[in-house]
Amino acid sequence: MKINLDFIMVIVFIISTLLINPLLGNEVVQYVDELLLIFAILRIIFQFKLLNRQKEKRLLLKKTAFIIISLTILGSFSNIFSKLADFKPAVIDWIGIVKIPIVFIYASCIISQKTKNKICKTLYFIALLFIPIAFGFGVLNLFSNIGMTYDIRYGIRSYEFIYRNPAALNEAILCLLAIVYKEKNKHMYIYSIIAILTVLFTLRGATFGLILVFFYLIIIIKDNRTFKIKFYHIGIAGILALAIGKNQVVYYLLKESPRSIMLGNSFKVALRFFPLGSGFATYGSDQAFKNYSSLYREFGYNSIYWLSQKGGYAANDNFWPMIIGQFGFLGIIIYGMLIKIQFDYVLKNQVNKEIKVIQIVLYVLIIISSLGNAIFTSVSGMMVIIFISLLMTNNEFE
Repeated sequence: MKINLDFIMVIVFIISTLLINPLLGNEVVQYVDELLLIFAILRIIFQFKLLNRQKEKRLLLKKTAFIIISLTILGSFSNIFSKLADFKPAVIDWIGIVKIPIVFIYASCIISQKTKNKICKTLYFIALLFIPIAFGFGVLNLFSNIGMTYDIRYGIRSYEFIYRNPAALNEAILCLLAIVYKEKNKHMYIYSIIAILTVLFTLRGATFGLILVFFYLIIIIKDNRTFKIKFYHIGIAGILALAIGKNQVVYYLLKESPRSIMLGNSFKVALRFFPLGSGFATYGSDQAFKNYSSLYREFGYNSIYWLSQKGGYAANDNFWPMIIGQFGFLGIIIYGMLIKIQFDYVLKNQVNKEIKVIQIVLYVLIIISSLGNAIFTSVSGMMVIIFISLLMTNNEFE
């Protein structure tokens, strides 16, 4: 009997991230993302010749490799000149930055269509149970404190279910709804309604914008079999999302808040260490917080609870401040190129209209989330990118 390692590794990762981690704690599955990263690298190496034969995959691989090499060189030289971080935290930080681009290539280009279908069918049964259960507890949470409340907004309890924050619940619900769409369940529209309601229970402004994007895309593709998503459609969708979620954007980026402070000072760091930035593990990243960068002390973060060494919840949960501070203004351009490369590949992949819509919604989810947290370097970000990849066709790679 042949062992399907792709199936095992992806299922273990997703179940760990979706269920085991929130229920039993991170200690149980602490290194599951690193294990998947190592496996993905090995699979890419061993399948390199086959990848190289197919034009679209070859271009994706080359462009992604160029981005990774560019960030590696930029960050390394930044570390040499700034002398703010030791070698070990810098390497750990580098791993966090490159893991999602590598796993995207693995999940979208190397996992065969047969294996993707098998993974989706397994996750389908989880989705059929998870979405209604999450919805049911969400309704209860509206009327009674059942220990699943994150905070109070508009005088209403916001919902987090089994997760540590509402954003994680939203990611789980939308990813599993994508699987329901993939499997074409006859009750797909009912599942869509209860999934959307569950997401709305979290009372996140950015999520309201995301739901509006979902309906906008559904409307513009309705009854149009030859319709193709254009970049201007994405632009309109992005404007709609920002318009609805503007309160959250203002809070995170403009008002005096821990994250807006991190963002504002990231430009100061980029200017001081122009044009390279301050380097890996020096600003905004998990390793910069764990090793408490000297820049944090200089900016007085220890006197701000959410940025302090003891309670710094917001100090290790940033993305764009990290990119700006650690890689300078070049970093914004380079990572922006990576996002466009991946998004282009998703758009060009041939799937039905409904699947394309949910893929775009999931990618927009990542981009919106990156404004408030470090989703592009997190386990949850890896999970979302894997779900996007599982929805992509890969018939020519077996």
